[in-house]
Order: sequence, then C-alpha cells, then structure tokens
Amino acid sequence: MSAIQNLLEDIFGGQPSSLRNEFEGWLRSSRRFYTFAYEYRNKIRAKVHNAQHPGSREDLRAELELAATLSAQPSFAVEYERFAARKTRGPDFSVRFKGHTEFHIEVRRVQAQAPRLAQIVAEKARQLPSGAINLLWLASEYPVSVEEIAASLQTLRQLSAQAAPEDAVLGYRNPAALRKQLPRLSAILVWQAGQATLWPQPAARHSVPPELANSLRRL
Repeated sequence: MSAIQNLLEDIFGGQPSSLRNEFEGWLRSSRRFYTFAYEYRNKIRAKVHNAQHPGSREDLRAELELAATLSAQPSFAVEYERFAARKTRGPDFSVRFKGHTEFHIEVRRVQAQAPRLAQIVAEKARQLPSGAINLLWLASEYPVSVEEIAASLQTLRQLSAQAAPEDAVLGYRNPAALRKQLPRLSAILVWQAGQATLWPQPAARHSVPPELANSLRRL
C-alpha cells in the first residue's frame, strides 16, 4: 500500500465519500499538501469523524481546500488551529508568507441561504487576534460581488457608530465592542469556483502587504 493510501486509510478508514475522493486528489497533486495532511492527520481524522451531516462535511471541505490551495504554494507555510492547541479561541489557520510575514485566516462557508454578509463578518471577527494580519476566507457557493462586501463593511461601521451605547449589536454586547473588534479584520477573501477575490478592509489596523495581497489574488 502506498504512503497516500496509508494516510487515506488512517484518516477516513474504509468509508468511501466524495470528501475522501477529493482529498486524495489534493494529496496526489501536491507533495506539500501531503506533508501538511500527514502532520495534522490526527486532527483531520477527528474532524472527519465528527462531521456526521452534510453541512458539517462541507464546512470541513472548505477548510481542507484552503489548506490544499495554500500549502501547494512554496511561499506559504500553513499551520492548522494553532490557537485551539493553546486552548484559546482564534482563527483556523496561521500562515507564514515567504518565511517572514505571518497572518491568520478564519474560514466560513457561505451558502445561498446564508444570513447577510454583515452578520457573517461580525460573527467571525470575534475570533480574530489583536496585533496581527487577519483574513476572513469566505468559501462561497454563489458569486459574491465586491459591492456586497463593501456594503456589509459599511453596515458594520454604521452600526458600531450609530447604535445606542447600551444596545447589543450583532452578538456584541454593545457598539463599542464591535468598534474594537472590526479593525482586527485586515481583508476579506472570497473563494468561489477556484477563484480568489481579495477585498481590503479600509479601517484595518494591520493591512495586507501588497506582495502578499498579489499572491493571494493569484491563487
């Protein structure tokens, strides 16, 4: 049995699935992704085991596709759930670009019937650490325009500025909490049908460097 087959059996057991088939394709197309998958095989196996319904399987697929996409590129070194290993809440991935620029990525699958983008961005911004470049990766099942992204960010800025000081806003205890968290979001990347669209967050405290932004757009 080949090393790839051994890894597939270790992670998926004998159960066939569309995720297993796609995962095998990623392994065979990228030695670097094989190295990533082998390193995190216990974590991936646990996630596969816990993803018992179609929605959770698709969420996991979105994470693994991101890992396969980035780890296949020599300029990216990908770490899976660093913050979870420290027992703290944080983004799904920590990535080092060309050995020197570190950033974090939080993944969210977006369905056609998903809540409005402003709600999604607000929800995921809660997990972003301070003092870092942070991306929200939207794995979308339908086209998301830059106009929609811009409108969602504008909505969040308006809510954080105009709501009554004591009122809860989109899951935050008050507008000040939302205002504190939003600048931690550096950019939104929409991944749809294998194409990346990057939208910088104008109010970000830490912006995405141009070289990194260009590499992400070329994925």
